[in-house]
Amino acid sequence: MGASKFSPGPIAIAATPAGTAGGGSGRALYAGLAVTGALMAVASAGLAQAAGIEPRETPDIPRPAYLQRMIDPVFGTTVLRITDAGNPIANPTGDPSLDGRSWERETGHAYSSRSAWNADQSLMILEKGVSGSVYLDGATYAPLFRRDWPGDLRWHPTDPETVLFVNNEHKCLGAYRPRSDSFAWRRCLAGYDSLEWGDPGKGKPSLDGTIMPLRAQRSGDKHWVAFLYHIDSETVTPEIDMSRYTEAGDSPDFVMSPKGDTIVVVGCLKGHTGRCEAQMGVDVATGKELWRTNNYHDPGHADEAVDANGEQWRIGVSKEGPFKGQIIKRNFRTGEAVSLIPYWGSHTSTRDIHAARNIAVVTFDDPSGSPLQGEIDGVCIDGSCFERYAHTHRSGGKRYLAENHGSISPLGNRIVFRSDWGDPNGPIDSYVIELPDAR
Repeated sequence: MGASKFSPGPIAIAATPAGTAGGGSGRALYAGLAVTGALMAVASAGLAQAAGIEPRETPDIPRPAYLQRMIDPVFGTTVLRITDAGNPIANPTGDPSLDGRSWERETGHAYSSRSAWNADQSLMILEKGVSGSVYLDGATYAPLFRRDWPGDLRWHPTDPETVLFVNNEHKCLGAYRPRSDSFAWRRCLAGYDSLEWGDPGKGKPSLDGTIMPLRAQRSGDKHWVAFLYHIDSETVTPEIDMSRYTEAGDSPDFVMSPKGDTIVVVGCLKGHTGRCEAQMGVDVATGKELWRTNNYHDPGHADEAVDANGEQWRIGVSKEGPFKGQIIKRNFRTGEAVSLIPYWGSHTSTRDIHAARNIAVVTFDDPSGSPLQGEIDGVCIDGSCFERYAHTHRSGGKRYLAENHGSISPLGNRIVFRSDWGDPNGPIDSYVIELPDAR
């Protein structure tokens, strides 16, 4: 199937500028989408009928054996299982840290917007269903060693030997080298009752690895504040008091832009009209409000990326507003919202930070009957391509770790996801989709 242009590009809707009222609606148009290699591709994400997007029924096939590859019979991609839930952890190198250790019944990587692979993909970290963290060979997926948690971990985006961490218990942050089980540096901060990544459990450093976003609760007035730690200069930016933007008693968090010049405060913003988790862009240097949307999760379950023009975006599912139920991108600086795919996706990953293309991987788990339901697929963040990768074989059960949370690798050629493989009471394992290296 060849590429086809149905419209000049995705439609955009601006967020409410600071100090004005919101509202409005829109109808989305979509850019044409191109075929890539042997991957399943369609001409247009938005015009589903015209482009021929059809449901691809999930085949009833057994899950692959541990570390065995299988070909997805629908999409032709390679899928393998990299954990062995409920069984002892293999120890091919004889590392003593793995002696006597087993996978729990529910295992996997941390989250869609947290990279499971290090910068050069030589190592992979799994943190769910294990004691501490288990590190795998990034290519063969053989277990290499286990480490205790120094804190809430994120791979350094450029240094493959380092993870950055925030430790709330001791109010410290630092850099840790898992191979040698040693610290490169640590710094503890006084005057706070709580210290976490800006978006707890999901926040990450700047794209160059020099800035860490931090969310803290001051010990004195109990206000929640945002500030950035600059690793090279060992300095912090002035606090931004998020409590001044939010209702009393709220505990807002924030997302930092990839370049570290903007944050998006997320919480019960003063004057919001619906559910909490409204969003507001704030300039880091001045603390000035740039834009806001009172819509709930608009977007949510999102990840961050920089496009070819240097624009910074949050990409995820819109749960309220004119693009409700669609995958959108929202500009960090202007608040402009652009619809990319007209179907509900549960989680988004843009961790392919060293790939030639900017792909957002989306897990589609739509109870309304989307033609993409039960798949992990990808969309170029400029709207120019759409690719269908594999079925996830999730049963639809309610266990959190059975949510797929597809996460793409830094080079863009691997995607890890979790699945109960059709059994709502069965083991939950992690699987990897292997894509062509030329991405």
